[in-house]
Amino acid sequence: MVVGAGMATHALLQRLRRNGALERLDVTVIGEEPRPCYDRVNLTSCFGGVPPDDLLLSPVEWYRENGVRLRTGVRATGIDRSRRAVSTDPHGEIRYDHLVLATGSRPFVPPIDGVDLPGVFVYRTIDDIEAIRQHAGICRTAAVLGGGLLGLEAGKALYNLSLQAHVVEVAPGLMPRQLNAEAADLLREEVESLGVSVHLLRRASRLEQDGAKVVVHFARHDPLSVDMVVISAGIRPRDELARDAGLEVGERGGVAVSGALQTSDPRVWAVGECASVDNELFGLVGPCYEMAEALADNLAAMTQGNPMSARFHSGASASRLKLMGVDVSTLGKPIGEAAAASVLVRRGDGYCRTLMVERGRVVGAIGVGDWPERERLSGLIAANRRVSQRQLRRFQRTGAVWSASEGASVMEWPAAATVCSCLGVTRGDLTDALQAGAGTPEQLAESTGASTVCGSCRNLLCALCDQPEVAVGAKGRGALLGASVFAALVTPVLMAYRPSRFADTVQSAWRRVDFLWQDDVAKQVTGYTLLAISLLALLLSLRKRLTRFRLGDFNLWRGVHGVLGAGTLVGFVVHTGMSLGHNFTFALGSAFLLLNLLGAATGVAASMESRLTGRWGRSLRAWRPRLTRAHIWLFWPLPALVLFHIISVYYY
Repeated sequence: MVVGAGMATHALLQRLRRNGALERLDVTVIGEEPRPCYDRVNLTSCFGGVPPDDLLLSPVEWYRENGVRLRTGVRATGIDRSRRAVSTDPHGEIRYDHLVLATGSRPFVPPIDGVDLPGVFVYRTIDDIEAIRQHAGICRTAAVLGGGLLGLEAGKALYNLSLQAHVVEVAPGLMPRQLNAEAADLLREEVESLGVSVHLLRRASRLEQDGAKVVVHFARHDPLSVDMVVISAGIRPRDELARDAGLEVGERGGVAVSGALQTSDPRVWAVGECASVDNELFGLVGPCYEMAEALADNLAAMTQGNPMSARFHSGASASRLKLMGVDVSTLGKPIGEAAAASVLVRRGDGYCRTLMVERGRVVGAIGVGDWPERERLSGLIAANRRVSQRQLRRFQRTGAVWSASEGASVMEWPAAATVCSCLGVTRGDLTDALQAGAGTPEQLAESTGASTVCGSCRNLLCALCDQPEVAVGAKGRGALLGASVFAALVTPVLMAYRPSRFADTVQSAWRRVDFLWQDDVAKQVTGYTLLAISLLALLLSLRKRLTRFRLGDFNLWRGVHGVLGAGTLVGFVVHTGMSLGHNFTFALGSAFLLLNLLGAATGVAASMESRLTGRWGRSLRAWRPRLTRAHIWLFWPLPALVLFHIISVYYY
């Protein structure tokens, strides 16, 4: 059973449908509002005449077709955990086996006199929007109490209704929880340029009726007289059901849940704005969707008797908002949680950009105005990658972290440019798949195979789908890069080295070392050991080429393959004494070293391609398959040469 019919609930149901669990579950959804789940993010479109039904995330028929029992206009009044029952008004009790609380949040109304006067509204639901829109028809002026995200949305909506709008904020800047002073100052300038008045450092002390007017009184400033007031001073999690039922709540409110979204009662779960994860609350839709998907995967696992392994991690978040027609971006840590970070600010014509840097890594970013690098920065923060001092100096100079050649979007790549070098998928192949209906990175991966092997091109797929970058796994890539660099440095030395004997007399202690390359048994042991290591490295390379071989992480196996390849150079030294020999032996040794040299170049390219985009990224993705093919082609003579070598040794 799910209490709450908001966006998190809809995301939960959609995920349950995709993973097949919805067919195995008997799901009941109840919601207080008279309509199913709808898009709260685009509530302001109703001011422009968009019918409320156009905001529905799925029609009523969808719930019926998927076996979901939907009850709208029903309010949950209590939870009896011992009897596993939810009391509702007006339908009485509803029993449950597992209960999901998705009750969302409610508007915060300041505890001041006059908030219940005529002409005073809150801004949260479709019904609120309808009431505001109807009353605005007889008004000329309006004030919004609150200069945060919702307050600015409300101010823009009132402005679009041709009202003279005032935004009142108690803090010294707009969006004080998200923006630093410089960004907030630019946002204020942009908002005021539209004709919306901004009043900062104003705390309303009471509201008073004056005929048809509502007068907003402040503690230390002159009052403001308007025709209507919209209160949008933030939200608070709706956790009253959980509190009354004795469930644990967070320090700042909200239903306390684990990373698996489970409350202190193992049969009760919570997602969305009402959930508190590690005492952190989330008011943006992105994290709420991530919670819903993690919970759906856990419920699916539970129905099949499998362990619940999905977890919601409250790490770096990213949001991009359009407020009063101005782009506002917040990435990673809020500025208040990055006290130890160095703050770099670049303000230019129509934009203000801020980076928060800790130990050479960008941990947070704030932008007001257009920011073309936003998605790349989001991926950089999520992957916890380092930035160079040169990039930071470029940001302070130009406002850009990457140069123009590094920042070319994958959409601008030629159609023949390789995106997935593992399977040879081009940008044109992916564009064809997009036009055929693949609209997400997952669908692109399913239809073309791109990103299904090493995953290094995953963020290029995200860019094609206009979705935020994700953290790309890096298991084994450091080992691959280190082993490849080692092989690239050592192999030319072995190719150019002229062997010499360590011992100059038969009495020399170094003769024991020379003995290793003179004794037949020792040479057989080192030779077959070298052959075994080479065969093991070859077997690990099949992880990519055999579709049924899917054990373990590909990048981890590729890293082990690189380490073993570098290890064969050590085996080569032990077996040959760094002498290439003559005839077949010379051909075998030369082919072996060239194979390692090409393998080293391929390894460096493979470990670096996920870190490079633009011109360098395109070049690397184009060359890596060629290096791989050359590496494979050079391998084929080796079995015949090894066989001739073994036969010649034993025959003669």
